[in-house]
Formats: sequence, structure tokens, C-alpha cells
Amino acid sequence: AGGQRERRKTIFSSFGEYAKFYSPKTCPNFIAQQKIAVRDLLTKSAKDYKNSLAKLKEAYKIDATTSPQNVWLAYETLNLQSKQNNAPTWWNTVNKDLKQFSEKYLWTALTSNDNLRKMSGGRMINDILNDIENIKKGEGQPGAPGGKENKLSVLTVPQAILAAFVSAFAPEGTKIENKDLDPSTLYPGQGALHVIELHQDKSDWSIKVLYRNNDQMKLKPMKLAQCGDKCSYGTFKSMLQKYNMEKEAHDKLCKTS
Repeated sequence: AGGQRERRKTIFSSFGEYAKFYSPKTCPNFIAQQKIAVRDLLTKSAKDYKNSLAKLKEAYKIDATTSPQNVWLAYETLNLQSKQNNAPTWWNTVNKDLKQFSEKYLWTALTSNDNLRKMSGGRMINDILNDIENIKKGEGQPGAPGGKENKLSVLTVPQAILAAFVSAFAPEGTKIENKDLDPSTLYPGQGALHVIELHQDKSDWSIKVLYRNNDQMKLKPMKLAQCGDKCSYGTFKSMLQKYNMEKEAHDKLCKTS
């Protein structure tokens, strides 16, 4: 109205399913399997980060052995407060330990086995691969306002979903430049950005994936095990295929006990 231009945005068709693996109601199998996966981490962390975890428990009644996800949430909350000069006085004595714990927790919960990768990232992979197939056929990305002419789609998500997205497109053996992807390079901080580029050279299609895990870092190429900076689309797709989950299969895996 009044001559204002309507804002149009890309619709990611499966976006509503990206986060369902975090819910005990919609994906109890993920919750159960990640609890098993992090047991060794919790045992080791009880020794490595003993004083910091004890301080967190004293201040906020957070028990890392029963609610490790709350350590991660507490770290992010306190880190934000520190940027606003509002963190408790003891923050500087625990922040390094809590950051390392959070990095290892997310990494372990998302990547420890194939089923965790499928449940956390399988629907994201399916959505993106379907979009690429449509673009290759000349139909454009479904849900993109520019249709065939659309060149860029931006998806803004919470930290937990971005971590799942990054790990989904980084199967075992993936490197950031020439370094193995690991808990600290995966963990998305403020300003983290994950980019998937689709390139066409006549009839050949290739993929380039870039990532930065904070706004102080430059985008760096993520190299899948069989690829350089760019990966032929066929190779890229084949390396992700075992984690690619249609809705029915994903629902079934999530509810498996």
C-alpha cells in the first residue's frame, strides 16, 4: 500500500523440520542417542573442567552430568552478558573451560554416528539437494521470489540449527582449508556464516562450500574428502547421499526406540 514495495523472501520448503530433532516429542531417538554419545565426554569433562562446572552448578544449579546442553546455553548467555559488561565477576575464570565443553558437546551430539548425522541434518540435506536438482533442470529454486533468475537465498537460523547445518554438509574427512574440521572450527559463534555455491560451466555443475565460525574470521573453503575447493556435483551428492533423508524415513528414524 502507499507505493511501498512488498518484501519477498525465499521459502525453504522443509524449514519447519530443521529443528524437530531437538525435541523429545518429535525425535526421541536423537535425544536418546546423543545422551549415549556424550557419556565419555561427560566423564572426562568432570575431571578436565571440574572447577568451572562446579562454579556453574553453584551459581545456577546446572549439573553437567544430567543436563550438558544447559552448560552450553549458560556459556552463550554469559558470553553475551560479558560483551554487555554484565557478566558475573567469576566469568573470566571459567569462560575458556565452558567454551571448550560447549564445542565438544555440540560436536559429539551431532557427529558421533551416522544416525545422529541423519536425524540432525538429513532433512536439511534433502531440502538443499532437491533445490539444486530443480535449478539444474532450469526450473529455479522452489520458493525463491526470483524464480529462474534467483541468484541468492539467505536463511537465518539459531546457533543450534546452524551447527547441525554445517555438520550435515561436512561428512567425515572434511577439512577447513587444509585442517580437519573439529569441535572448535565447527562451533558457530557470533556472525557465523555457511555458504553453498552452485557453479555451472556449460553442462558441468560443481559445488563450493565456505564457512566462517565467527565475524572476525574470513570465509574459508570446506573441502570434502574427495574434493578440492570445488566439488563436482555428482561427487558432492554421492558423499551426502547416505545422510539424505526423506520425511517419512526421517520420521521413522526419529521415533525408533
